[in-house]
Amino acid sequence: DNLIAHADPNQLGRDLKGDLGVDATGYMFGDVMLSADEQGLWVDYLFLNPITGNQEFKHSWGVRLDGLLFGSGWYQVLPASPVEVTKADPTAYTLALVDQALQRYNDEG
Repeated sequence: DNLIAHADPNQLGRDLKGDLGVDATGYMFGDVMLSADEQGLWVDYLFLNPITGNQEFKHSWGVRLDGLLFGSGWYQVLPASPVEVTKADPTAYTLALVDQALQRYNDEG
């Protein structure tokens, strides 16, 4: 369950069952990723974006084949300025609430 390839060379050899597989909220995404089978699965979690240096929402797809887990993902790009959202768009409203909570947590602890 150790990484043998990763975009960030500092992650090589790290175990998804360890600290690497737990996001800033305590969500154990590594266990979910490791449960992938040949059909594959999506996993959403927070992860340090090496480009921005910030914890950001990441969406990853993983497929297990011959005992190996193959995966790739991307960081969700959020608007630079606040966007007015209402309950009329439940998905956007929910994302905005979580984003506000994360920002407050980062700002105030």
